[in-house]
Amino acid sequence: MKVNVLLSTYNGETYIKEQLDSLLKQTLIIDTNIIIRDDGSTDNTLKIIEEYIKDHPNIRYYTGENLTPGKSFWNLLQNSDEADYFAFCDQDDVWDEDKLEVAINSLKEYDDIPALYFSDARVVDSQLNLVSKTVTHENFSITYPHSLLGNMYPGCTYIFNKKAWELCKQLDVTNIDFDIHDWTVYKIVACFGKVILDKRPHMSYRQHGDNIMGFNNKIKRILHSFTIFHKKNRGLRRKNALILENTYGDMMNEENREITHAIAHYNKDRKCKKFITHSKCFKFPGVKYYLFMLLVRINIL
Repeated sequence: MKVNVLLSTYNGETYIKEQLDSLLKQTLIIDTNIIIRDDGSTDNTLKIIEEYIKDHPNIRYYTGENLTPGKSFWNLLQNSDEADYFAFCDQDDVWDEDKLEVAINSLKEYDDIPALYFSDARVVDSQLNLVSKTVTHENFSITYPHSLLGNMYPGCTYIFNKKAWELCKQLDVTNIDFDIHDWTVYKIVACFGKVILDKRPHMSYRQHGDNIMGFNNKIKRILHSFTIFHKKNRGLRRKNALILENTYGDMMNEENREITHAIAHYNKDRKCKKFITHSKCFKFPGVKYYLFMLLVRINIL
């Protein structure tokens, strides 16, 4: 059994050693490869990686122009060699020793379909002091319609199988506005396969600078999740649904094709907007639902 850990780095000299050490301590004794793409670092990140490579031949890296995180991770996904399982990995976190073992044991029974595992995580500060025992205190429904509305947990908790990797590779992001690799994988697998949520944390998710504030303020977290304060992100869900429709529309079943089309075209088609506002598949509890409906009505979802 082979696992490829996909790690994108950018000026990560401060924390990269702790992350690599945690990857090398995984309890699952298998063929594990750590594939690193450096996104144009100008610090000592590559020197540190080269030192690790001397003693650990299962680590390798390549470099490229600065693509920003989403496209850098997608470049890793598309250029990775074949494996049974794949894991996204950020440069500044610390994994529990059982992270891969728990995930792969959860995925094994779904090897014949695209499958994705993700989990909760402990939120920590720059010195690994505990900030929160969970990334989110909210309840989610794992369905394809809900996946189109927002991501649930950070991509650094994602592990997915070969079938999911093969399906995701079909999406070419070269000439499109794209910067959400993890959410994209979630939507694709939710549409065609199985998504597994583990509510137990298996890693320390490091937040530094102002990032921590989002986890301590529920209202801010909800508003941020709908990107209402960022003009460049208005219409994000519609644009992403259009990308999915153009790439995978012919492969979708009738129900998922209708749902994807409605999100992709609701701003110009009254029938699509009516479908969204009246369909039970988009109904979910809490204040997010009313914010979601507001954004649909004013065409900025």
